[in-house]
Amino acid sequence: MSPRAHREASTFSSITRLLAVGDGERSKVHTLRSYLYLSLVATGIISLWRGLWVLQDILLFPNDPLLSGVISASAGFLILMLTGTFAAALNVPLSEDSDQSSDP
Repeated sequence: MSPRAHREASTFSSITRLLAVGDGERSKVHTLRSYLYLSLVATGIISLWRGLWVLQDILLFPNDPLLSGVISASAGFLILMLTGTFAAALNVPLSEDSDQSSDP
């Protein structure tokens, strides 16, 4: 075993021993880990959204907020329609083949 693989295996076993808890405690650790992961993902999403928002304010018609808003909303609507996300959110079938109703 290479020295690096040995270090990684040793680190993994240390973490495993650290998290070796009973069944009742395991669910608490899992719940805590889930909340930490959710917080991390939420922070990442919000940071990305904020960064894109600021860039858009600077780059997309900075002297005309109304035109910037109209262009942004139109582009967002078009992207959602093209990807089918908007129709899925409204529960609208995208084609007749996806219609689940049956004719008598």
